Amino acid sequence: MNIKNMLLGSAVIFSLASLQLFDAPFAEADEPVMCGDRVCAPLPGMGQGCCPFSDERLKQDIKPLQGSVDDLIRLHGVSYAYKIDKKKDIGLLAQDVQAVYPEIVHETDGYKRVDYEKLVAPLIEAIRELNQRLKMLEEKG
Repeated sequence: MNIKNMLLGSAVIFSLASLQLFDAPFAEADEPVMCGDRVCAPLPGMGQGCCPFSDERLKQDIKPLQGSVDDLIRLHGVSYAYKIDKKKDIGLLAQDVQAVYPEIVHETDGYKRVDYEKLVAPLIEAIRELNQRLKMLEEKG
């Protein structure tokens, strides 16, 4: 068994990692719906699959991320084997991520899972921060 998230059938998201089944009621394809812990939209041409919304109009209290380099440096990439099937994989430990980004760690039946796609925003901001540092060093020459 490979522990990954997958999309099954018509508007059902099944996560083997979290052992949860979410039924997303896609009555009208253009309306936002809750899909587990996400506000989602259907994927055009993908049947009833869904994709998290990122529209600014659905958000409030928007603030830029600060100190992303320092935050990300606290995380450690690891290799490991799952106890269930002994398959090797790489990733992060949810407990470590929770100490830095608690909003992207979720728990189901006592097991933690990381919403890896939400690490994209701090990674982008870390690149921006490092680029700014590089420019300052180049200017000092």
